[in-house]
Amino acid sequence: MKILTYKSIISSSLGLLVLLSTTQNLSLQAKHGGCISIEEQQFKLKKLTSENAIINDASKKIKTSLQKSGHPSSVRCTYALSGENTISQTTKVYYDEYHKHPDFIKESYLHDAIPADKVVEIFYKKHENSMSISIKNPNHKHEKANCKEVKAPKSLLA
Repeated sequence: MKILTYKSIISSSLGLLVLLSTTQNLSLQAKHGGCISIEEQQFKLKKLTSENAIINDASKKIKTSLQKSGHPSSVRCTYALSGENTISQTTKVYYDEYHKHPDFIKESYLHDAIPADKVVEIFYKKHENSMSISIKNPNHKHEKANCKEVKAPKSLLA
């Protein structure tokens, strides 16, 4: 009888220790949610070396965004770049209905504390079949260093 009681006490205390350690790890992860480990950064690292690579990546995002319900009219993809590495990418989908708020999606590939060298913005208008690319200074949001119209890929026109 005593052996059975000691076994149950030991097994329940071990279970309690495991439960406490997992909840402590979860609370630490929730507290430091903005921190990304180096291994995760290397796994999620996205390299966009040329303008064509940025346009191709943006056209994939635009194509999936245009397939949403609710009549999307235009899509803005913004890339924050540090050298050839992408720090973050945001997608904003605008709709034809005036009362519908735009959808905003942000993907971070590196920690936000890393400063961006340049910000590349691609804006696609569905009704005009036009695409523009602009390169901005990250320190001044509205200052455009370079802006030009680009031919929309055939995958978007179909």
